[in-house]
Amino acid sequence: MSVFRSTRFDDNSTLAEIRDDPDTGTRKLQRGSDPKAVAAVQNALYDLHWAQRFPQENHYPSRLRFVDGDFGPVTAASALALKTRYNIRFPPDDPRGILDGFVGPRTLDRIDRQISHRDDMRVVIISKAGALQDADAPVRLFDEGEEPPPLTPWLGTGPYLYWWTNWDDPTGTVTGLIVAGAADDVFEVHGPILQTWWQAQGAGGPFGPATSDVEPDGSGGFRSTFVNGSISVDPSATVTVKLGPVAYQPPGDDAVFA
Repeated sequence: MSVFRSTRFDDNSTLAEIRDDPDTGTRKLQRGSDPKAVAAVQNALYDLHWAQRFPQENHYPSRLRFVDGDFGPVTAASALALKTRYNIRFPPDDPRGILDGFVGPRTLDRIDRQISHRDDMRVVIISKAGALQDADAPVRLFDEGEEPPPLTPWLGTGPYLYWWTNWDDPTGTVTGLIVAGAADDVFEVHGPILQTWWQAQGAGGPFGPATSDVEPDGSGGFRSTFVNGSISVDPSATVTVKLGPVAYQPPGDDAVFA
């Protein structure tokens, strides 16, 4: 019998039955499933930024609204978004199989792996925040039950984006983030560099996860590197981005932040 990586799912017999099912399609979370099992998965989907918007709402839902123990249409849509991103189809051996909104063993395994890594990295991020605070950087971590300031999460960035920081703005506007990289490391990204990276869908976009803090570039500006490129800002606040070996220019006026 296998075990969960994340302690979030321990002692839940419904999820254990799904985990141990050989993908028969009979064990899955769906409408009417055990509320405790559903709530545990909803919490994980929320923390991994897979929660979908409710109808007639144009903002990311609050945790209280999304995590209700009811496997309804929005939860199904959230599961479908994750499964579409990772091509989790049924039956598993059919490349043209269906994509649905259920949470079966392979979907649960994907959530389990990602949320376990997210929770482990939270400790590292808190340590990073402490080091920045010791260096007099205006960083504030948001409490577990506290809604962070508005910054639309990009779907699929969950394995990399974990915690929130508050740089220079006492009103609570997010102008900086502490993010986990591709490995077990964390970096801070802020200002125009963050804006440019975030507009390109953050770690889930073409640049991929961060591989450095925002650092001086030696010519009066600042620079951050990412798995697939770099973003720099010069003293005039003009942003230059490079994606792989080819220079990449954001569309319109998005390349310049006054």
